[in-house]
Amino acid sequence: MKTLTLFAAPILLAAPAFAQFELPKPDESLAPFAATVGHWEGKGTFSMDTVEERMPWTCTIELEPILDGFAYQETLDVDMGEIGHYHMMAIYTYDAAKSQLVHIKTDNMGGTAMGLSQWVGNSLVSAGAGMFPQMDGSKLIGAERGVWAIDGDSSTLSITMVSGDQAASIHVDGVMKRTNPKPMAVNASLRTNELIEPMKPLASMLGKWHMKGSMVMAPDAPKMEIAGNDDVFAFTGGHAIVANVIGEESEGFIYRAIGTMSWSESKSCWDHYSVDNMGVVTHSEWFQTDDETFVMMHSGSYMGEPYAERGTFKVGKNGPISVWSDRFSGAGAGSRVFEGTYSKAK
Repeated sequence: MKTLTLFAAPILLAAPAFAQFELPKPDESLAPFAATVGHWEGKGTFSMDTVEERMPWTCTIELEPILDGFAYQETLDVDMGEIGHYHMMAIYTYDAAKSQLVHIKTDNMGGTAMGLSQWVGNSLVSAGAGMFPQMDGSKLIGAERGVWAIDGDSSTLSITMVSGDQAASIHVDGVMKRTNPKPMAVNASLRTNELIEPMKPLASMLGKWHMKGSMVMAPDAPKMEIAGNDDVFAFTGGHAIVANVIGEESEGFIYRAIGTMSWSESKSCWDHYSVDNMGVVTHSEWFQTDDETFVMMHSGSYMGEPYAERGTFKVGKNGPISVWSDRFSGAGAGSRVFEGTYSKAK
């Protein structure tokens, strides 16, 4: 039985994720992350838009390899005193289609976004842009650049922020030390069933699901049976949904993926980002067309040809029901390439 799953369906059709194909290897740009794995503790100061003096913070970071080394996951918990806790999960991976090291960040304040990362010597430099929340509840367009300079078990952190028409400023600075070469288990603490208002139409997706269906690898190829499991939960704060995907072993290969989705106010749709252990990174957009129907769209390159794809996802009040996807590749006609049904995982 071949192994594919629901929530990762938009990316599974973008790569030949089967054991009989020559499997790719993690890109060398991910190698420096091996020296950062473990449990880190830090402290420093930060500034807010309405407060003149800097305020203290403390944090813990868990950093670990995931998806068979095709990505590294950072789980961050920042204690900002009276303001509360900032929680963030970042996935660092190499996007082969764009030849770039990227990060996908999900937090309990702004949802999910993608940015660029780069190793400059022993420093991890990350940059992103978007709409950043302000203390009064408004949002300003802005950009941030973080520099994490690592020297063995010691490191320094500096995050520069530019928001609206304000001058660039050091938003966060501090020091961190690795206190244990092994990360702590924190997945349970990330889970919640609470969702902010724009995410509530997706509420019935939360849970553990089994998908069974079929897919077509190429226009003239036969249908293949597929199956897999998704563990879907709301991230702390309810601004995003996260899905961990795992398939049954097939000829020595186990498919793994992680996806995260949040609401985009600027586009009036949900942004869905996915990474898998085939080195595939995909961004799709989800739209709701009626109470039970979500349409997801993405495009890219497959087997040397450009493609555009539309998936249709049916969801009932008790969870996901079915999914199917149609693809246009190159100059050819469109065809059904994926379909499946869902049930509660045992």
